[in-house]
Amino acid sequence: MKETNKLLNDLIKNHNSNIRFDKDLETDFTKINKFWDPIIINSDSSDMRSIKDNSVTLTFTSIPYNVGKKYDGYNDKQLWSNYIEMIYSIFKEIYRVTRANGRVGINIANLGRKPYLNLVGLISYLLQKVGFQLNGEVIWHKGQSGNGTSWGSWLSSSNPSLRDVHEYIVFARKGNKKITPPPGGENTITRQGFLFTSMSYWQINASQNKKHPAVFPIGLPWRAINFLTFTNDIVLDIAAGTGTTLKAAYELGRKAIGYDISKKYTEIMRKDINELGDKLRNEYNKKGWQTWFEDLNKNPLEDWF
Repeated sequence: MKETNKLLNDLIKNHNSNIRFDKDLETDFTKINKFWDPIIINSDSSDMRSIKDNSVTLTFTSIPYNVGKKYDGYNDKQLWSNYIEMIYSIFKEIYRVTRANGRVGINIANLGRKPYLNLVGLISYLLQKVGFQLNGEVIWHKGQSGNGTSWGSWLSSSNPSLRDVHEYIVFARKGNKKITPPPGGENTITRQGFLFTSMSYWQINASQNKKHPAVFPIGLPWRAINFLTFTNDIVLDIAAGTGTTLKAAYELGRKAIGYDISKKYTEIMRKDINELGDKLRNEYNKKGWQTWFEDLNKNPLEDWF
């Protein structure tokens, strides 16, 4: 215990008192012996009939916040009753496809000031309502607010506002027992990565990707996948956008499935993931690592279950 505490203190000190994401420090890439081309489905995730019951180890996603963002093919400003019904139906599908003791991580933020809406509480309630057990939450510090000016009364106590520089990741699970690895499954998280990720505070700068109005940085799904799954496990994103979760799962040797209702975003996803596959092949060939790339055309979805 003393040795672990010393290591953690040294790591924090060396990172300027901020536990920042570093995939090379947090990941043992030598444990990855197969890459699986992600499967991308251009469809509504409230009906995921392509995925069998009890098959997904981790769902990691960010759902729409219902604040009027300009998504392609989706109205992000609905009546709250309609929004809640939609999220509930999606969560029921996530619960169905999640294996026993599998997990789900939802990136979400609270909204507004007049009034302040506890969206994290709503999402936590809906997860429990479909059968999940809450397993904790992570505070994601996104970096400084930069040019944000939503401070209310400037330099005055009359009516100042808090400026959000954080969001949350709500974790829940289907059961409370250990999960077993799939055939050939390996842990890929390092000791340092485990110490960093098991803390409930992650400092990871917000994504600068402009291809989609709501992109989280790859460090979020990377940490969750590295922490909560084995190689060859199935990872799902029900609102995959430009494929950040799928890219992290791909690099980590997990099987990834991504749903998105937008044809535009699924085309961007396919292009980006094809480029990532070429990059990974080149990197691993240069290192001389014996890693097998599973071609999607030779490995249809039904063979994964």
